Amino acid sequence: MMDIISQIKTADMILKTFRGDLRHMTPYPFKPEKKRYPGDKGHRPLPRSAPEEQGVPSGYLERFFRELDGCRDISVHSVVVLRRGRLIAQAHWKPYTGDYAQMVYSLSKSVTAMAVGMAVEEGLFSLSDNLAELFSDRLPPFHSAKLGSVTVKNLLNMSSGIRFNEAGTVTERDWLRACLQSDCSFEPGTEFSYNSLNSYLLSALVCKKSGMGLVEYLTPRLFEPLGI
Repeated sequence: MMDIISQIKTADMILKTFRGDLRHMTPYPFKPEKKRYPGDKGHRPLPRSAPEEQGVPSGYLERFFRELDGCRDISVHSVVVLRRGRLIAQAHWKPYTGDYAQMVYSLSKSVTAMAVGMAVEEGLFSLSDNLAELFSDRLPPFHSAKLGSVTVKNLLNMSSGIRFNEAGTVTERDWLRACLQSDCSFEPGTEFSYNSLNSYLLSALVCKKSGMGLVEYLTPRLFEPLGI
């Protein structure tokens, strides 16, 4: 049912676009852009060192940067090279600079997966736990049996088959509800299907079981030990 509702909302958004009714096409209220995060005033930059002092020839790094610059298959923004905890080289390609706030996008999935691993190690849940058990308080009474059988492991390896995906987030504000009211396009664990909502569910799970936001949960366990 949720998948049909999402499709109807998408069709309605397209219709409003053609009509020019742009004021009411998104379910998200307008919010001004956040101010740039000032950072920790006590933060110290990484110690610097000449490449040779850390056993790396400068010529090797220069050739590496030139090869990156000449590669047309990738679009490099910035590169930082650390050796033994010291910054030995860095390069930035216009218009990017060292002060530019980079969007990391799906790299965040790796951080979410680390949070899941820590939560499993702490006994908050296991890889074999399924959505019917973990979100019993949020699942609708007549939920999909396939969806209820999706395990944490299925979410981690992108084999849940949950139909609600990135496209649906444009028209739905409550992503957790939409996921749990969706269905699976195949038997969970039998196929690979990339879907960012798998990672979103994992994040929601860590928050639910720990009683903390994901950043709050990871700060003493990951960020502070790394000096982030």
